[in-house]
Amino acid sequence: MFKRVVFDGATSVIHVVLGFVSKVLALICMPLGWVLAIVYMWYQMLDRDEPTKKLGDFIEFMYGYLLADILFSVV
Repeated sequence: MFKRVVFDGATSVIHVVLGFVSKVLALICMPLGWVLAIVYMWYQMLDRDEPTKKLGDFIEFMYGYLLADILFSVV
């Protein structure tokens, strides 16, 4: 069992913002949103962080993505 703290610093906010922007771009122009999401995931694969930190970063990205999805699905 591992313990991973999500939202552990300033980079966590950046991950959430990137997820949010990725969804907004996907709503405006689908390829732009997908490109940003793929670039982010590619960066995470190449990053030398430990796997639990990468998982936490991905969860933060998905929080932003899902937040934008919820906000713009209501409108």
